[in-house]
Amino acid sequence: MPDAANVMDSLVKEELTHLSVRSFDELVKLPSYTTKQVVRDGHEFALTIYHDSIASTEHRIVVQVIKQGWLGFSYRVHVDGFILTSPTERRELTDEERWQYE
Repeated sequence: MPDAANVMDSLVKEELTHLSVRSFDELVKLPSYTTKQVVRDGHEFALTIYHDSIASTEHRIVVQVIKQGWLGFSYRVHVDGFILTSPTERRELTDEERWQYE
């Protein structure tokens, strides 16, 4: 069974791949967040997609995966995403922008 960190990384990458093929119009209409429970390779995770309008022309899309630890006292988080500035312009999140969701 793969360890949870590798599974979390895979989940984030898969979700970002699904989001990257969506149109600009679809992405800017995403709700502020959606969360679902995912079970993969014997691990359970909470996967959340955030959409923030951070400027009149910028939209932040963040994928966050959380794995709760024993008895809920600890947890692991994996985060990645991108900023949309137009239908043709997209950039990766900076470390500081990722940190806000960890």
